[in-house]
Amino acid sequence: MRVATSSRDAATVTMLRILYFGVSLIGVAFSVLGYSQNVSERTHLQLVWALPSFVLLLLLPLIIVIGSAWMPLSLLRAISAVQIMVFCVALLTWPLGVTDDHVFDGARPWIFGHVATTVSLIGILLPERAAWISVTVVSIATGALRVGAEGVEAVPIAIADSLFNLMIATVLVSIIQVTLRAGRARDSAAAATARASAITAAVEAKNLQRSRVAAIIHDDVISTLIVAARFDEGAGDLVRGYASKALGRLDVLKTSVTRSDEVISSDTFGATLRSTAPVLASDVAFTLEGVPLPLPTAVSEALLEASAEALRNSQRHAGIAARAVTVATTDASISVTVVDDGRGFDLHHIPLERFGISVSIRERMASVGGSSQILTSPGNGTRVTLLWAAPA
Repeated sequence: MRVATSSRDAATVTMLRILYFGVSLIGVAFSVLGYSQNVSERTHLQLVWALPSFVLLLLLPLIIVIGSAWMPLSLLRAISAVQIMVFCVALLTWPLGVTDDHVFDGARPWIFGHVATTVSLIGILLPERAAWISVTVVSIATGALRVGAEGVEAVPIAIADSLFNLMIATVLVSIIQVTLRAGRARDSAAAATARASAITAAVEAKNLQRSRVAAIIHDDVISTLIVAARFDEGAGDLVRGYASKALGRLDVLKTSVTRSDEVISSDTFGATLRSTAPVLASDVAFTLEGVPLPLPTAVSEALLEASAEALRNSQRHAGIAARAVTVATTDASISVTVVDDGRGFDLHHIPLERFGISVSIRERMASVGGSSQILTSPGNGTRVTLLWAAPA
């Protein structure tokens, strides 16, 4: 089973990693394919400029290719920024290393092969307006490189170089920006779905509470009043018994409307979840184990809502399955485990409408300092574990 590693920006992060990999792989390919041209140009260039540029513009994208799947995004951004700076420094100082005005003889310089990689990384790293300004400057600088290396007679070719590179940059940066917008749009939709799911869960919990109050009134309070109305000698114990039963059940319910700075017992929370679970899903076995633990009201409500979300998802998506809910406590922590042996699913391909199981549960627990873990795979059921530990 795979462990879910959900994120508020899951789609954007995935697209960024794909872009880093693809762009850097192209950079490595250009370095390798352009090696012979680089060697031929070195005879007209001082080695102090030519060799470091080739090595760095091969090594840096190679590092990104290798680490694109697992390196922190902050590190990938830093390496990409260094690669952009290396390219810009090489581009601006290249004419200083020229020893022969005919170094290019009308051909495209080797370093131009890295324009596509550089402008793509700029499109990934910078905000849209800054990216467009930067790639325009880079495109103009490529023309200046030729003029600086070959003199003013190369101006027509330099203008053609700049326009061609600007055209390539426009296409690449446009594709990258559209891709990133799509990722952000998906993440926004997922977040909206999670918020809507949380609101729905809260409404359903309140409706359930009203139904339980109505049931108590119907089953206990009215029975007490009927017995009292028919009061005769010897009926006092019966009336007191009904009244005590009704007050006990109402005492359990009142914890859901206590102030946020109050606490309830984990046993009370367990009793509430035990009575709620069968309403949300079928075939639910319930276990409560451990020692009593005082829980802040906000924590108990978060646990109840996250557990309810897990049960609803199991009922909707697991198919015919057996379900089990286990509440376990220690002196300083509580865990709720919701397990089913249903069809399971692939955490790496969660449909948009199912982001609630990973996003809303995690965010709801995180809001009270808790955590969650989801274990699942196709055909192997699903296990959702909620955990909260009292601050030390």
